[in-house]
Amino acid sequence: MSATSSVDTHIDLIDGKLVASVQGIAGNQETITIPRSNATNIVFRNMSDGEYRLVASLGSKMVTDWREGRCGAVHPAHCTGVRAIAHSRISLSQQKPESLSR
Repeated sequence: MSATSSVDTHIDLIDGKLVASVQGIAGNQETITIPRSNATNIVFRNMSDGEYRLVASLGSKMVTDWREGRCGAVHPAHCTGVRAIAHSRISLSQQKPESLSR
């Protein structure tokens, strides 16, 4: 699969500001929406001389480790590589909550 096939969104870092171009929506966007259960393919283009990465935080969920008797929040995140003047691809998907899967 090529690095540009099935890309839903391009996110560019230009002069210290992130700008998103979303397929099917005219103009630049400040936020994007990641649908549940469908992969969203994003190309991050670092157009600056600095080394930056895109980190996508997908919220948090509570988990319990019954063996250890502990519980706490997990914050799933995905990130691209760090390079100056480079393009990186990231694929994100969120699963349906277990309560909706039954």
